[in-house]
Amino acid sequence: MLEVLIDEDFQRQLIPLTPFEFGFLESSIIKEGLREPLIVWRGSGADVLIDGHNRHAICTRAGLPYTVSPMEFESREAVEEWIDKNQCGRRNLSPDNFRIVSGRIYNRRKKAVGSVNQHTAGGQIGPQQKTAEIVAEELGTSPRVLKRNGQRAELHDTLLRAGEDEAAEAVKYVPQSVISDARKLPVAEAAAAAKSAHVSNNSGENEWYTPAEYIDAARDVMGGIDLDP
Repeated sequence: MLEVLIDEDFQRQLIPLTPFEFGFLESSIIKEGLREPLIVWRGSGADVLIDGHNRHAICTRAGLPYTVSPMEFESREAVEEWIDKNQCGRRNLSPDNFRIVSGRIYNRRKKAVGSVNQHTAGGQIGPQQKTAEIVAEELGTSPRVLKRNGQRAELHDTLLRAGEDEAAEAVKYVPQSVISDARKLPVAEAAAAAKSAHVSNNSGENEWYTPAEYIDAARDVMGGIDLDP
């Protein structure tokens, strides 16, 4: 059987399947075999897995054969970009997960622009605004929403790297005001704030509430939301 390397950073970047989705995939592979090759980055003589981690795990555990399809990239950043854009194209990507993935893409592009990401003299809009417009058009959202997604993704990934998996998951669902405040806090305090805000919005009962992405979209259109005291 072919051997592929698992890069923890690439794997952490992927949106995990739900238990139901994983079970369905596992049943299908065991019954029919693996029909699609795993995608690998063939760099420095090694095949690094960049798409198909769940399929690889299932095949390895069940002793089933798999094939690989190699791709060439110039850098790790190029691989990270491909992984996120590949996820954005999947039909089963939820709106909450789309905000994280699209925010990562924007943050990466913004970082690549570097020190020129500033407003130019005379009040003109510089490269940062152009980056938001370009990425927003590619992903079918607005620059304003995309920038908020970038803040959410930044906090999510910071918590994920710190091992705060529960808090990182909570960041997907909390209001933008919580994101704005939590980004200024140390990791432990930011994790506590995210988990607390998520719990306060979930009583554990069957209830109707407005998802955060709809609230953000309303703010984008109306410029704000006034609530009765």
